[in-house]
Amino acid sequence: PAGVVNAIRQLHPDILVLNEYVEGADHRRLRDDLRSMGLGCIQVSERRPGHNQVLMASKFDFIVGTVLPPSNNCDSHGRTNLLAASFHAPDFTLIGMRAPAYESAKQVRAYWGELSQTLKAIASRKVVVIGDMNGDPENAKSIGGQHLVALIEAGWKIPRATGEWSYKADSGAYTSRIDHVVASPGIRAASASYITA
Repeated sequence: PAGVVNAIRQLHPDILVLNEYVEGADHRRLRDDLRSMGLGCIQVSERRPGHNQVLMASKFDFIVGTVLPPSNNCDSHGRTNLLAASFHAPDFTLIGMRAPAYESAKQVRAYWGELSQTLKAIASRKVVVIGDMNGDPENAKSIGGQHLVALIEAGWKIPRATGEWSYKADSGAYTSRIDHVVASPGIRAASASYITA
């Protein structure tokens, strides 16, 4: 929707990650709009019918595919809902993601188990993970929340975002804080905010 482009223009980001993107008929127009804002390096995760994707657009050049998405124990949603990029100036890895809203706890455990192993393997690098985690480290009842707590215990930083919520049900009756920035121990400072208007 046009309002999304206007919001991006007002925020004027250096790097943009859209974590529930679906490449559609207006994709070319969006790319043109992003380029007009200086976000000329654009990549989108794997496209599959009925799946969400991750779009990343940046003022800085990056290459993708340096960190592989969960796939061994997970279905294709794990692959389409994650995009990893390596930047050289500044030197860091950015992972945009959306933890799929699987219906079974077994699928959620498999996804988070594989993702956690991947993050553990790259913890010595400068890594920022951003997106919809479908979990909250302040609410460890969810499987995602439990894994986020484990990352904090391992030295990763998950700043508490300013703002009340990142998700609001269509009815307006329910809100939650499921979108986060997760920074590896090598990232010195990290902050986050929820902008809801």
